[in-house]
Amino acid sequence: MRKPRIPPMLVDLVQTALTACDGTVFYNRNVCPSCSGSLSGYDKKKKQFAVLM
Repeated sequence: MRKPRIPPMLVDLVQTALTACDGTVFYNRNVCPSCSGSLSGYDKKKKQFAVLM
């Protein structure tokens, strides 16, 4: 089975979107959207979303 061919334009679009969000902090919530509980330390920990190769 052959690998699916990914169009170069799609690769550029995904890379640009991920780069645009690099370093963005989403912190406009005071409570968890799922359980309405208060946020704790692990909710605000820096996480790695993707690695561009």
